[in-house]
Amino acid sequence: DPPGAPGPAMKELLLVGGAVGLLAFVVLALRFPRVSLLTLVALDVSNINGVIADQLGTSPYKPQLGLAVIAVLVMVRRRMFRFAWSPVLLGLMVLAAGFCLSFVATADPVASLDLLLSYARDFLYFLVVYALLLSTDALKTCTAVAVLVLAALAGLTVVHEFVLHNSGSLFGLSRVPLVQEGGALTPRHAGTSSDVNFWARLLIMFTPMALSLLAMSRGWRDRVLWAGAALALLLGVYLTQSRGGFIALFVGLIVWAVLAGGRYRKALLYLPLALLVIVPLSGIGSRLS
Repeated sequence: DPPGAPGPAMKELLLVGGAVGLLAFVVLALRFPRVSLLTLVALDVSNINGVIADQLGTSPYKPQLGLAVIAVLVMVRRRMFRFAWSPVLLGLMVLAAGFCLSFVATADPVASLDLLLSYARDFLYFLVVYALLLSTDALKTCTAVAVLVLAALAGLTVVHEFVLHNSGSLFGLSRVPLVQEGGALTPRHAGTSSDVNFWARLLIMFTPMALSLLAMSRGWRDRVLWAGAALALLLGVYLTQSRGGFIALFVGLIVWAVLAGGRYRKALLYLPLALLVIVPLSGIGSRLS
């Protein structure tokens, strides 16, 4: 063992402590299925599962999904399970049927079967999350947790850029695969992903949700929390230096303001003035051109 490494007794103590903590989490997740739901969604959406797999060599995704399935069965046994039909379910059924039909005439059955199993796992994930959302009535809570986790990771990329000057990768939580690129004003951050554009897409998807949570908040503490989360997500998108991301974010924010209505829709009147200030200061004009 290298100098400073924990001894055998310490290793055994850590293993016992980890096993006890894991057992306590399993009991808590089965007793309160909302815990299982929030953990499953937060770690998967943010790709922290992938980071853990890179660091430890194994991903907790499948055990989490299995625990969520058991939580659903426990809710059925306790008569707490609720489910409802949705057009999205019909769309998924049509999509799954299309995959199965294409499998019949495939040129590479082995590769196609692996792909089909991967899609089936994704469908199972959706159904489990959908059932837990309906059964626990935790839609807003689940959205809030996902927004907070991604905002924290986006904020970490800001600290990584401006405070730590991109030193290391922070255990895979803030990756910078593109240090220099023509027209980019900063190194391009990818967060927990390996692709800067995929990371931008993820942050953009949850930015309107952060704005909605801000619009629905009542107390000043909630307003500060969700305003900070929205700002962190916006800065995270900026650090990706993704041109497609900038355009998608711009369109998404306009659509959100139109749907939100009220003072948010009226604020679009000031959009030209805001662009005259933001584009030169951020330097994205040259990047987009």
